[in-house]
Amino acid sequence: MIHSPGSFQITLKLFLCDLESQIEQSSTNSGNFVNRAEIASLLVLKDRGTGQGDLPGGRLNHDEIYEPFELSLAREVKEELGDVSCEIYPDPIFIFPHFVEKDQADALGVAYIGRFLRGGIQLSEEHTQYSWRPLEALVPESMFVHTMLAAVQRFHGQRQLFLDRLKSGQMITLP
Repeated sequence: MIHSPGSFQITLKLFLCDLESQIEQSSTNSGNFVNRAEIASLLVLKDRGTGQGDLPGGRLNHDEIYEPFELSLAREVKEELGDVSCEIYPDPIFIFPHFVEKDQADALGVAYIGRFLRGGIQLSEEHTQYSWRPLEALVPESMFVHTMLAAVQRFHGQRQLFLDRLKSGQMITLP
């Protein structure tokens, strides 16, 4: 059997979440109650070239293939978002096929989940705007297309599993 091994780029994508605690106090005949709920929002970028939804991240440079991927992800986050502070779960949450529109190139997408800590977002020239979208009300089809849509749908469908990793205590702060 003849095999034709593929040649693919590697794209790192960060599902960057902002977790906000919301406190609800209620009172009943049997006493006072305090409920804590976390509202999770996802950072969604708008790609300058395509006008489509995007996530922070980008492709590995040739010289980064043997380095820890989180260093490349940190570089991409700094390039695309400016001087922000965030932490990530160190292991990828899933792998997905990705197509890089601007280069018409196939890529292997490596998805990470992270938590936004602080800083003012300063977009690079690659994106025109950003927004924090509450995950409970997120409609991926309204922002993303093709392979990014499939990745965001997968994340959204398993969001609680992935959000639980943010509470694992195994987080690393991006340099």
